[in-house]
Amino acid sequence: MKQSQSQLIWGILLIAGGIFFLLQSLGFLTFGMLSSLFWSTMFGLGGLAFLVLFTRNREHWWSLIPAFVLLSIGALILLGWMMPRVASAVGGSLFLGGMSLGFWLIYLNDRQHWWAVIPGGVLLTLAAVAGLDNIPGFRGGGAIFFLGLSATFGFLALLPIESGERMRWPVIPALVCLVLAVMTSALMTSVLNYVWPLALIGFGLYLLLRPKQAESELVEKSPPKGEGVS
Repeated sequence: MKQSQSQLIWGILLIAGGIFFLLQSLGFLTFGMLSSLFWSTMFGLGGLAFLVLFTRNREHWWSLIPAFVLLSIGALILLGWMMPRVASAVGGSLFLGGMSLGFWLIYLNDRQHWWAVIPGGVLLTLAAVAGLDNIPGFRGGGAIFFLGLSATFGFLALLPIESGERMRWPVIPALVCLVLAVMTSALMTSVLNYVWPLALIGFGLYLLLRPKQAESELVEKSPPKGEGVS
């Protein structure tokens, strides 16, 4: 890290700390607000410092990961102080979605970092599952999880790489996750209880009818009676 960048980060942190303790001395901050605002501010400013580091030099793409982790934690602490009920309902989605945003920005900054799509998609899927699980009566978290993974790898398969071609290997995990999503959804809706019996009946009918069909084909192919080799 360059000296000017280090000075920038420490300068922001010192100014924030000075403002915080000044407000405390003036009586604007009570003890209940003290802890939440302090840690929310510290995490938020730490995230902004890494974000500034990235904007000053795009080669420091790695700084987007700690930036959005710290910003998400700071936002979660602040939301928990201001609206505890909302934080308990959407806090997990907020945190996971914020982390996901960092990886998506890494990919958008440089398309060569296609690997960032995988953790970005997984975290975004987990954020959606965490939010939907708070809905009363919702039991499709497993299906949504596998469906999100399938969409992530499917999207990755559509992305062109340096040579202009597309990667083929993501198609396999995309299809596997899609099958798992369908199976999980079927188990949750009890559809599988009807699918398996119908599949067994269909296979049984195939075994019963197949010999007759083969026998009729053999009769059609056999030469008529009276014809032989002269």
